[in-house]
Amino acid sequence: MQQFQSSEAYDLSLFEPHEEKKRKVQKRQEKKPRKATALQGYLRGLAILLAIGVALSVVGYMVFCKMQLSELGDQVTKATATLEEAQSEQVRLKAALEEKMATRNIESYAQALGMVRMEAYQAEYITMHSEDKVEVPEESESKNLFQRLLDQIGEWLS
Repeated sequence: MQQFQSSEAYDLSLFEPHEEKKRKVQKRQEKKPRKATALQGYLRGLAILLAIGVALSVVGYMVFCKMQLSELGDQVTKATATLEEAQSEQVRLKAALEEKMATRNIESYAQALGMVRMEAYQAEYITMHSEDKVEVPEESESKNLFQRLLDQIGEWLS
């Protein structure tokens, strides 16, 4: 109840009817449609054709790139298959080489040719001098062609 007993003044003008403020309404001016000139129509058509051409070029380029990517993928697949085939061939050839180079196979082949192991009496030993010698050739009086040519030129100039 104390709310209603306060001595504050009210602004009663807020509750009075107001005069409507007149807004300035601007009428939109109706634009008269201009007739497009023949040049503008030609340029507009040319711009549309150019845009369509660019769009078709982009789509064509994308198809071309996809085609190239597909071809390169096929080439990679073929190269991978060739590599795997070559690697398996290498393993097979290594196994065949190891089989042929086995010690027992070499011995049996040598016996088939009539070869036998060397006996101790067949070995001949040689002895080498323990000293190392270096021989320096004496300088010869003969000069090569280039040195003789330089000497001759030197004689002419002096």
